[in-house]
Formats: sequence, structure tokens, C-alpha cells
Amino acid sequence: VYGRAPVLVRDEAARPRLLSALSAAGIGATGSYPDSIRDVADVLPHLANPEHACDGGRSTARRIVTLPTHPFVTRADVARMRHTVVA
Repeated sequence: VYGRAPVLVRDEAARPRLLSALSAAGIGATGSYPDSIRDVADVLPHLANPEHACDGGRSTARRIVTLPTHPFVTRADVARMRHTVVA
């Protein structure tokens, strides 16, 4: 099992740009979470305070990018990821 390598971008508009740049660099990164836990209908009834639950979760869900960590990731891939994320 390989852990995730999450990156939190500065704002929601930056995520699609970063995902596009990573894809162009040959890196299969993903947006990770399409929604906040607050927006999962099956979870909502189980939240203690649904009106204020998971404050910040929507923003995080819209800003997070997960970089690949599988065994086929090479040192060159890591260098391209670093260069693309920092750029």
C-alpha cells in the first residue's frame, strides 16, 4: 500500500491549472476528493451539527491534488512533479 502525497493549492482556480500542467508533464495526478464530507448525502444524517460540520471541507476538497506514489514513479517523475508544482 502506498500513501497519498497530497498538495493543497492556494485557491480553487489553481487546481485545474496544476492538474493540466502535471498531465502535460506526463504525471497522472488527481483531484482526490470531488466533494467535502459535508456534501455526501449518506453521511449528513450522522453529523452532530450538519449546519456547521466540516467548516473548510469544501474549500479543501476543491483545492487538493494528489500526486502519484506507486512503484512505477521514477526519480525523473519526482523531479517533474517538483518542478511543475513549484512553478
